[in-house]
Amino acid sequence: MDEKQIIKKYKNKDLTVIWKPKKCIHAAVCVQMLPNVYDPNAKPWINAENASTEELMAQIDKCPSGALSYELENAAVNSVETKNISIDIAKDGPILIKGKIKITHATGNI
Repeated sequence: MDEKQIIKKYKNKDLTVIWKPKKCIHAAVCVQMLPNVYDPNAKPWINAENASTEELMAQIDKCPSGALSYELENAAVNSVETKNISIDIAKDGPILIKGKIKITHATGNI
C-alpha cells in the first residue's frame, strides 16, 4: 500500500521551508546551523521568521537527506538532484553524501 507522504510548510516573508519528515535522517545539521529556527522541543519546531531568507537557503542546501527544501516566491523547489555532490563526515556520526550519484559494487551491481 502506497502511504501518503506528509509534507509540512513554514513561511517567512520571502521563503517557504518545506519539511518531509519521512526523508529526515536526524543528522541535526539544521539545528546546529540555525538553532534559533529549528528547535525539536518547540511546537512548531521550525520558526522560519527567526532567520533571513539567505540564511535559510544556505542551511537548507546543506540538508544531507533532502528532507528540507524551500520555495521562493515564483520559483521552483530546490532539489538534492540539482545540487553538486558533497560528502561530509559528521563528528562521531555518519558520512553524509548529498547529490545524485551512482555507486557500483565490485560485483558490478549498481
